[in-house]
Amino acid sequence: MGAGCTNTTVTEYGADAKRNFVTACTADTASSNGTTSTSELAPTNYCECVYEAISDKNSGFDFGALQTYEEQLSDAKPDNVPTPPAKLKKAMDGCPKAGPSTK
Repeated sequence: MGAGCTNTTVTEYGADAKRNFVTACTADTASSNGTTSTSELAPTNYCECVYEAISDKNSGFDFGALQTYEEQLSDAKPDNVPTPPAKLKKAMDGCPKAGPSTK
């Protein structure tokens, strides 16, 4: 780890969780044979909208359940992606999938 870097375990919704979620939602970074490539996944405004919906204290998605789903995603093969839980899917469906990106 480089100087000044920290490895923080995120255990609840907040600034670190939002940064991690939006970063993972907007781009996929892969390394192979010494080459790193990045693919855009979704616009930043969409990812921020989903995060705001799932982190809502009254109607949001349980943080532990989100972590479990993220683990399932990271273990899944590209042709066998797990179905999002209902509350996460509702948040995803409720956010605009197009529009200006705030990258």
